[in-house]
Amino acid sequence: MAEGMVARERVEARLIERASTDPAFRARLLTEPKAAIGEELGTPVPEHVDVRVVEETGTTLYLVLPPAASGRELSEAELETIAGAGGDGGKDWSDTSWEFGNLHL
Repeated sequence: MAEGMVARERVEARLIERASTDPAFRARLLTEPKAAIGEELGTPVPEHVDVRVVEETGTTLYLVLPPAASGRELSEAELETIAGAGGDGGKDWSDTSWEFGNLHL
């Protein structure tokens, strides 16, 4: 699994854990996600990053899909990843301008 993906999962786990134990943080995460995340992680979420927080219920399940294919041909490395050699679905989370990997957890 790519290092950036592991970092993203750690950040998500940290936010979910805090939201599970702090009702005020949970409410703010739902109403002002960028502010709540920025304060929790100690770094602001950039303007160009859109953050949406939703709460599942007993009858609603959310599935988050990766970005759609770009229409370009895949590189050999990307093909290997998709074929199972990489395991992260080909998304390199470290290629974004706001990297979870740079955050101190």
